[in-house]
Amino acid sequence: IDKLAGYLQDKSNLTSLYKGNSRKNKNRLYSIIEGEEWDEFIKKLILKGKISKLAKFWTSGVNVNWKLLYGDKTPKRLSLPTYPFSKERYWIPKTDHTIRFLGVHGFENGKLHPLIDNNISTLREQKFTTIFSGDEFYLSDHVVKDQKVLPGVAWLEMARAAGEIAGERKVRGIENIMWMRPITVVKKPREVYITLIPNRTGVEYEVGTKDVEAVCGRGKLLYESNGGGTQATAPMDIEAIKNRCRNQRDKAECYRLFQLMGLRYGPGFQSIQELLYNERESLAYLDIPKEHKKGLREFGLHPSLMDGALQTVSGLMEGIDRLYLPYFLKKVEILGPVSSPCYAYATASGEEKKSGIKKFHVFLLDESGRISLKIKDLSLNSNFFAAVYPSEFRKQDVDGKKDASIKENSIILNLLKKLEKGELSVTEVDSKLEYM
Repeated sequence: IDKLAGYLQDKSNLTSLYKGNSRKNKNRLYSIIEGEEWDEFIKKLILKGKISKLAKFWTSGVNVNWKLLYGDKTPKRLSLPTYPFSKERYWIPKTDHTIRFLGVHGFENGKLHPLIDNNISTLREQKFTTIFSGDEFYLSDHVVKDQKVLPGVAWLEMARAAGEIAGERKVRGIENIMWMRPITVVKKPREVYITLIPNRTGVEYEVGTKDVEAVCGRGKLLYESNGGGTQATAPMDIEAIKNRCRNQRDKAECYRLFQLMGLRYGPGFQSIQELLYNERESLAYLDIPKEHKKGLREFGLHPSLMDGALQTVSGLMEGIDRLYLPYFLKKVEILGPVSSPCYAYATASGEEKKSGIKKFHVFLLDESGRISLKIKDLSLNSNFFAAVYPSEFRKQDVDGKKDASIKENSIILNLLKKLEKGELSVTEVDSKLEYM
């Protein structure tokens, strides 16, 4: 022990102290003599009492069979005395910062995406799941008839994210989108799944819940190679649109009217700051709260901005006090990143063949007027709510009128069942709903 202590103190003239580099100074003799001949050589050194030679060999990197030194009586190893720790505490100081566990995609708590928890894909199918507690802002701030409802636009973002994770390439569009059943989170968390189904023309998806064996929605993902490529589009003249839109609603008035129709939006989904409109077009200035802007880059299609885009069509529904909900969307084209603040511009899509159906085109624009996203043929149906939402949702409208007739509701449900079974296409269902 004293000699080792002297070595640490750089003392010279220490006897019987050997040092070397086992990697660099391997003894040349060992490279010539090996095996049994080497063991015989070691035995001769031991018989002659040249133990210091063994020490020199060992420190120079030579393998020494120490059992030859001890014979049958192998000594026991003794542990060196432990270091007496000082009684000073060195705990990490407490902080108010929450520890963030990041997954392989860089999201908190190991999530693949803010809307996707796990990839449970097998060789048979591509499938992703998420458990929603109801405390997420896109549920707590999106209340329909006093129930937390997962926004339909959140399904689109789930589909886009799942498609990019599984396909390892950018999703540039989604088409033939159908919302068939609502997903609510009432008293306990609910597990939602999204399944990807590749075919010859693209990748279809289905959204559902673990506790109900029924498809809630479906659509088709478009990659750049199958019709989802981006094309240069001329920017829109925002000032010219503003000059044409003589009517105006502020934020408070917009969300007061939504609440009268049974849509209670919390701060996270009150993205409309101002709404300008006339009989043919409406323009909304959208922005999301600061606390949600931090996570804006985590989403491709942020639910607050996407829902704000759909809310913009309210400017074209002046005087309507019935609740219209989206049930079909022909196509979404992703042309660039969706930013905040931005504008949403909506126009009516042709003539309506039935009063219960309304169709719109919606565009998301950056502040310079460049189009970042196109929503083509968004279909809203006032009877869809009564037909497919649970009975606890179906209360009287604000004017006291009853829900749509039982006959009309049963027709809608029958069409959705045929769609689910594959007996009708999305286009066929949409066409039949228009002519009901």
